[in-house]
Amino acid sequence: MHVLVAIQGKQYQGSLQPLISAFGERVVNVSPISVDGATNADLLEKFRQQLKAISSSALFVTQATKPWAMFEILLSEDPGRRCLIVYEPAAVGIARRMEAGETAADAAENWLREGRGLLEFAKANQQRTILIRIDEALAAPRDMLQACADKFMFDLADLSGKPLGNVLPQPVYRLLGGALANQMPSVRSLEDSLSAMALPLASAAEWRVGELDQVAEKYRLLIKDQEILQRTKEEAAAMRQAAFLAERAAQDLRRQIKASHESRGAETDPLDNRAAHVAELEAEVAQLRDIFSDIQALAETKTAEATSHRMRAQNVQADLIQARAELLEARSATILAPPAASAAPPSPARGLRPRIEKPPAAKSRFKPRTWLRLQQEARLVAASGLFDRQWYLEKNADVRTAGANPALHFVRYGGQEGRDAGPEFSSRRYLDDNPDVAQAGINPLVHYLRLGKAEGRKIHRSE
Repeated sequence: MHVLVAIQGKQYQGSLQPLISAFGERVVNVSPISVDGATNADLLEKFRQQLKAISSSALFVTQATKPWAMFEILLSEDPGRRCLIVYEPAAVGIARRMEAGETAADAAENWLREGRGLLEFAKANQQRTILIRIDEALAAPRDMLQACADKFMFDLADLSGKPLGNVLPQPVYRLLGGALANQMPSVRSLEDSLSAMALPLASAAEWRVGELDQVAEKYRLLIKDQEILQRTKEEAAAMRQAAFLAERAAQDLRRQIKASHESRGAETDPLDNRAAHVAELEAEVAQLRDIFSDIQALAETKTAEATSHRMRAQNVQADLIQARAELLEARSATILAPPAASAAPPSPARGLRPRIEKPPAAKSRFKPRTWLRLQQEARLVAASGLFDRQWYLEKNADVRTAGANPALHFVRYGGQEGRDAGPEFSSRRYLDDNPDVAQAGINPLVHYLRLGKAEGRKIHRSE
C-alpha cells in the first residue's frame, strides 16, 4: 500500500521522522522543488515518478505546505492509496506563526486559510484519510503508531519507542494562540470540525489532577527560590561594596597616621595636639576594621545562602524535568499493558493480516504501574478527610524541609513508618492492632479506606 504523508510545519520533520520510520515500511521523502520556475505540477510529476518506481508498500512524506490539491489527484489515480496528515491545531499553528514574527491577525488568518483547505480535502476523502493533531502525536507516539498500523495494516510497526521530544512553540505563545483561537468564532468552528474528524489518541489526554498539583507545587517552589536567590545576590553585592568602601577609608586613615608620624619631628606644634590627633585616627581605624569584619562575615553568609538557594533551584528544575518525563512515559506505557493471562487473543478482523507479536521491551528503572498506583492512593488518602496535609507537614519537619508532596510521602513511606495521617487517624496504633497489615507492608490508611472500614476495624486518634 502507498500512503501519502503530509506534516504541517517544517520544524516537526526531524522529530516525527523516527515515528514515521517506526511503521516498519519504506520511507520516501518527496521534498518540494525549489528550482526557479517550478510549479505544483512539477511536484505532482515528481510524486508520480516515485510512486511508479516503488511497487511495494511505502510511505511518501512531503514537506509541501498545502499539498491537498495534489493529494486529491493522486488518490483519484489509484483507489488503493491512503493518506496520513499530521496537522497543527489552532493554538499550536497560531502560536508557531506568532513566534516567527507574524501579527496575531495574520497568524490566525493564515491558519484559517490552510485549515479550510485541509478540512475540504479530509471531508472529500474521509474513508481514505487519517487526521492526527501534532501535539497529540508528540505526546502519545505509541497510540499513533498502533492506530495507524491497524488502519493501514502495517504488521511491522515497532511500538517499543519512547515518547518523542517536544518541539512545540514556547508556552507563552501557546497561551496567546489558545486565547486567540477561543475568541475567534471562525477559528473555533474550524478547529471543532477538524477535531471531529481527527483520530483521537486516548493517552494524550490523560492528565491527572494529583500529577498536575504536584508539578504546579514544584514550579511555585522554583519561582520562590529564584526570587530569594536574586534578592540574596543583590544583598551580597551591596555588602561587598560596603566592605570595599570601609577598607578604602581605613587605608586613607592609615596613610594620614603615617604622614603625621613622619612630620612629627620636622615640625613643632605649639599646641602639641598631634599626639591626640593620632590617637583619634587609630581609634577610628580600629572601629572601621571591626565594621569591615562584620560586613565581610555578612557578605560571606549571604553568598553561602545564595549558593544554597541556587543548588535548591537546580534540584527543583531537575525534579520538574524528571516528573515531566515520567508523566509522558507513564501515559505512553498504558497502551503497552499486557492482556490478562486468561483472556484469549483477539482474532483479526476480516481482511486484516494477523499481527506479528513483538518481544517485550527491556524494563526501565521507572515503574509506571507502581507510580500510577501511588498517585491513585495519594488522591484516595487526600480525599478521605482523615489525612490533614498541614498537620502532617507540621509534625514531620523532614518532609516540610524536603518540599515533598505530603500525601504522596505518606502513602509511600510515612504510613508504613508509623507516622500519623492526621489528628483523627493514628497509623502506629492501626498497625499495632492489625499485624497482618504491618507484615504485608500496606499503608494503614489506604488499607482502612479500601478494606478495613468495611471489615469493622477500629481506628484511633493521634496521641
